[in-house]
Amino acid sequence: TIDGEDEKQNLVNWNGVRTEDLNKILPGCDESIRKTAKAFFEKCLHKDAKERFQSMNEVLGYPLFNRANDVKGLDNMTNLVKNGFDKTHKGIASVKEEVVKVKEGVDKGNTMLLKLLLDQDVPSLP
Repeated sequence: TIDGEDEKQNLVNWNGVRTEDLNKILPGCDESIRKTAKAFFEKCLHKDAKERFQSMNEVLGYPLFNRANDVKGLDNMTNLVKNGFDKTHKGIASVKEEVVKVKEGVDKGNTMLLKLLLDQDVPSLP
């Protein structure tokens, strides 16, 4: 939706996407990915319609839509996620091991306590 007269004027006098708007794209991503995304939107919203994408094949052929490993920077992000998962997974595995050890200790303690109780002479009730 168009919000206000300023936006209406921007559309009537379209000069392409503004740099300040492009700088809002993918703020938390790797700079090389941001650069590719900015260039993509500049082309999509170019002031000259002849400079814009002319077909969906052109859009899908743009580097932004290449396989993840072909886009510089995504390899690093993929590795960070994988390493984080591996660390978390190892952490969960070690916690599980500790829980099993504690359970075994409790079971052993309960068994010893039960044995002690059974070995005791229980005084008869009057």
